Amino acid sequence: MYPPAQSTFERTFGGSGSDWGFFVQQTSDGEYVIAGVRGSSGAGLYDVCLIKTNANGVVSVPTEVSTPGSFALENNYPNPFNPISNIQFRIAQWGMVELAVFDMLGRQVATLVNEPKSPGVYIVQWDASGVGSGVYFYRLRTGSVMQTRKMVALQ
Repeated sequence: MYPPAQSTFERTFGGSGSDWGFFVQQTSDGEYVIAGVRGSSGAGLYDVCLIKTNANGVVSVPTEVSTPGSFALENNYPNPFNPISNIQFRIAQWGMVELAVFDMLGRQVATLVNEPKSPGVYIVQWDASGVGSGVYFYRLRTGSVMQTRKMVALQ
């Protein structure tokens, strides 16, 4: 019989597809490495995922090594959040990428990304400690493609 699992943190990674984590290992610097697979966004049935988090479970590196086949803006996590949330997106083509945060009145309150990016999956953290509680929108734009999602900050 195994001893009961002790949870250092609890996080959900991945998008709306099927994702499985098979291995978790704490590194010598107190961070964690998680290996698994996800429903393919590239060639084949599954893609291999490698996630590295800090001691609190916050992702610190891109989560996918394969080139994504489409544009996607995922739901931020956690949501609601206080004061930090992660925003994951993927792009299929090299190009200029803008990820910005807006308040309910449409005023831009943060620019998280505004630079050329190569195809891949990216995770960006937003620290909302400089703004108040409320509903915010984050918008990803690359080329002629744009997508917006909603998030809630609880300060």
